[in-house]
Amino acid sequence: MFNSPVRLAATAAGIGAIANTLRLEMVDMTAIPPAGAAFVGALTAGILASLIKSKVGYPRISLTEFHLL
Repeated sequence: MFNSPVRLAATAAGIGAIANTLRLEMVDMTAIPPAGAAFVGALTAGILASLIKSKVGYPRISLTEFHLL
């Protein structure tokens, strides 16, 4: 994590920002329980990482690991 290239960290941060904001908004604005919102947020992070991985050339797990920390 601390020895990652800046481009990888920035991409993972963007994915995490989108997924976590979605999770927080779902908890605040809807009646979805926190566990359900966390599932949707994690699913969103995984889907975004899958779509982006071929463009940036980093493994999907590397792009989603920062989100989970």
